[in-house]
Amino acid sequence: MIKLNELRNICYKVLLNEKYYPKENETYCNLATYDILNQIGYSDGLRKSGDRILLANEMAEVLASKYKLVDISYCLNNILNNIFVACKKDTPHGHIAIIYPIKTMVWSEKWKSLVPLCVNVGKVNAIMGLNWAFSEKPDIFKICELEYDDRV
Repeated sequence: MIKLNELRNICYKVLLNEKYYPKENETYCNLATYDILNQIGYSDGLRKSGDRILLANEMAEVLASKYKLVDISYCLNNILNNIFVACKKDTPHGHIAIIYPIKTMVWSEKWKSLVPLCVNVGKVNAIMGLNWAFSEKPDIFKICELEYDDRV
């Protein structure tokens, strides 16, 4: 089981990796999410036969078939003990992001609720409120439990 601070370190390293910086209108949310999940052992099913990592819409379908869909309040109440992934299918491409495991939350005026922070790789690569990373409320999936690390 991965520790909370180990996950945070992985998130920062991936977020700061220049290969995930946006280039010529291309963004890499799927590749960064895969990288994080792969480092913690939860990337099963996120590659097509061969070497291609799935696109965000395809990843959303895999997550929906394998993991429990939860609401934002469940995510916020359990943020330090679980790994969550947010995703939203769209045309032509959706978006996907790891929820950043910290108690800090922000108020979303557009969604009229508190939302967690996420590791956003897209037009802007940063840890930001879920409401800034997604234009509409995404689906949130619980991937696994985290080992609590009292150094938080």
